This record gives sequence, C-alpha cells and structure tokens, in this order.
Amino acid sequence: MPVGVVTSSGEHEVAPILVKEDVRESLSLLVCGDQVQNLKPNPEPYLLALERATAAAQAHGHATDHSLRVPGAGGLRSRYHRR
Repeated sequence: MPVGVVTSSGEHEVAPILVKEDVRESLSLLVCGDQVQNLKPNPEPYLLALERATAAAQAHGHATDHSLRVPGAGGLRSRYHRR
C-alpha cells in the first residue's frame, strides 16, 4: 500500500528526520508546508498529495477513482505522530 507524508513543516526540517529514521525511500510522496500556500487543517496540502498520487498512478498505467471527496480531507486515513 502506498504511504505518504503530509506535513505543515518545511521539507528542510522533515527530510533529515525521514532519512535518519530510514523511511524516506519507502514513501510514495511527501508534501511539506513550504510547497503550499495554506497549511493544515486547510485541505490544500491533502489535495496536492492526492493530485500527485493520481498523477503517479496514471503514469504507471493504474486506474484512478476521482470520486474521493475531501471536505477538509475527510475520507483520508491519517495518523498523528508527535515525539
């Protein structure tokens, strides 16, 4: 199952942690706060992640379902982790 990270933190903050924890290479996508204008809980970061995931799936010849509704990112599974 593809796994991605959507965070409001900047990539310069997140990438070193993901590399150190040896998970960066296993992620299908990474959306960071410095890649969007509106941070979470605004749905913009999640919508960008969905856009990238859809583009990647289409590039690999996979069918996609555009019926996913994202009212504030509802319907997406999320895990909150804080150290």
